[in-house]
Amino acid sequence: MDSSIKRKYFVPGLYQKHRRVPKILNNYEFDSSYLQKPRENFTAKCKLCGKTVRASMRVTTNFVNHVKKFHPSSRNDSVNSFLSEDKTLSPPPPTVQLNSLDTQIVSTLIKCCIPLAVLNMSSFKNPLIQLNPEVSIFSQSKINNEIIPHLVEQTKLQILDVLSQTSSLSLVVDYWSLNETKYISIHSNLIDTEWKQQTVMLDCQQIFNIEDINYLLENCLMEYKITSKVYSLCLTSSNGLTLKPIMEILTLNCIKFYSCSMLLDKILNHGLKNLSLLQSKKLVSEKNLNLKSDLDSDCELAEDISAIYRPFNELKDDLEKDSASVSVIYPAFKGLQTHLSYFKKFKEHDAAQELEKSLEEKLGFIKSMPVFSVAAMLNPNFGLSWIDEQDHSSYEKMVTNEFLKEAKVSRELNYVKDVKISAPRKSYLCLSKTIGGDNEYSNEMNSYIMYVKAFSYDENFRLLDFWKSNEKTYPHLSNFVRKILSVSIGLSNRDKLSQDFVHKMDLKNDMSNLESILFLKFNNSYL
Repeated sequence: MDSSIKRKYFVPGLYQKHRRVPKILNNYEFDSSYLQKPRENFTAKCKLCGKTVRASMRVTTNFVNHVKKFHPSSRNDSVNSFLSEDKTLSPPPPTVQLNSLDTQIVSTLIKCCIPLAVLNMSSFKNPLIQLNPEVSIFSQSKINNEIIPHLVEQTKLQILDVLSQTSSLSLVVDYWSLNETKYISIHSNLIDTEWKQQTVMLDCQQIFNIEDINYLLENCLMEYKITSKVYSLCLTSSNGLTLKPIMEILTLNCIKFYSCSMLLDKILNHGLKNLSLLQSKKLVSEKNLNLKSDLDSDCELAEDISAIYRPFNELKDDLEKDSASVSVIYPAFKGLQTHLSYFKKFKEHDAAQELEKSLEEKLGFIKSMPVFSVAAMLNPNFGLSWIDEQDHSSYEKMVTNEFLKEAKVSRELNYVKDVKISAPRKSYLCLSKTIGGDNEYSNEMNSYIMYVKAFSYDENFRLLDFWKSNEKTYPHLSNFVRKILSVSIGLSNRDKLSQDFVHKMDLKNDMSNLESILFLKFNNSYL
């Protein structure tokens, strides 16, 4: 061993032993240098189909799953032989066993965005040892190879427990970049039994090829055993990266759409850009015509512009705060259309026309996706005031049909059979009562719609609190509501992976554990 390597940074046997290549990798082309880095993820190319798969020498689950799924004929030669051997390149037990104090110190630093490098500073380390001699010496290898993987594993176990208690959830897939390196983070959104919204990060991975995203997503859902629970998928980008190629390759069977929050930002940015161009053209025209600037008219124009954009900014702020904002989108879309129509008709503003065009172009898809109108109908605070009067019956029928469709699936999954009890009848009558059938669900929905029609708007209304207090009144409908309102329209600012966190943690100098540290930071409530 090179004498320049300090003893405390070296885990005996970790790089000297267990270098044998897993048999599953006989099906892949890969860089053999990763044998010396068993914990580090790398990309290997499948010899059978040419696709790339990402995993590590120590955890080869992704390599095995790819062969199982896409090349079942080769299982006897590769997968079965792999299953008969040790699945991982587990190193010998570390010389220093982990203790709870070590993990607590590291997790606290991550929670507080304090660089882990402080653990090697004598001014930080020495007082800790004096206060408690049980504190270990924190080498970089111990942090990266033992403590952080342990924290990740423990956090995933807690998330698994949370996800196992829900029957439906939604996903947000965030595609972002840092220093020209692409990443993908997968988030789950659900409403728990206490009617609290829970958002967790399921995974964060570096991306080398866009084609890998669908495979990574499928494996992530398999790991958490939630593939069948996914109701919707929202695709977004914290950095404004192109998403269309990703949407085209996603094969998950669920509702899929682009982030409404992200699209709203694009509408605003596009409108402001066009407004700047329009104003520039106006100034050039006035100069060519030797017209003097009219201060009063400029002030009036500024007020109009402010009035045009105010509802957009207010909606943007509310979407960041509202825990069930999917119910807001469709009424807000129709309200913004009405707002812009007024300025087009009475003020004749080009800015309003450009915004209206951009609004329809980017968010018009919500009109053809029932989930948005259903979510709005399940928010009694809106009543039916956002719908044209002549369309009331069609929307009522639509939400009832969606509810009955979902109820039928639920009954089939739970093996609940409709039981008909015949009543005394004449030969010309057919009277019966269905127990557990559509009548029970229809009556519940009709009762709710009658309640909505009589409900008055309340500025302090809290949607999830309403359904929590009315869960017993609408037992079947509340299950449907929990599924619909869990649909996420994008990541809020407080949930986005910001470069500010990377700077605070000083991760640019050591990117080896970036994904794991981001995973722990986002899910810090489970640490």
